Amino acid sequence: MQSLRSYILSIVASSIICACVQVLIGKKGTSAKLIRMVCGIYMAIVFVTPLHKIDFSIYTDYFSGIMHQAEDAVSEGQNIAQQKRKEIIIRQTQSYILDKASSFGVDVEVAVTVSDDATQAPNAITIKGAVSPYVKKMLTNYIEEQIGIPKEAQTWK
Repeated sequence: MQSLRSYILSIVASSIICACVQVLIGKKGTSAKLIRMVCGIYMAIVFVTPLHKIDFSIYTDYFSGIMHQAEDAVSEGQNIAQQKRKEIIIRQTQSYILDKASSFGVDVEVAVTVSDDATQAPNAITIKGAVSPYVKKMLTNYIEEQIGIPKEAQTWK
């Protein structure tokens, strides 16, 4: 904080000195142009000189920390999106099966399991409810053909 204060004070002091010199010299003549140019160079040096003292490694560490936080946030967002997608697939699969079961006039409970890979495809199902052998066969075939869950992965209770 002290270094920032001294930097600002040096800029202000230099500005006052350059302004006083320019007022004393005047606005016309070759010497006035030369003085203005020298004052401009002097002010540029005053502005730039403290920059070599700045430790930029502090900022790289800071931005590195921000990058790690951003990567963590992206990873968390991907996990949340994957979980939501999984929930949607389970809900839609259950809905399809419940709609088909209700079209046969039966009331069942459906639990769907999806794969853990990127596809998150339904890979197993458990159906609870009292159904006739005919409806069970029809639903089993529907689940296998339309949803892609083989008969071996279908559990009836």
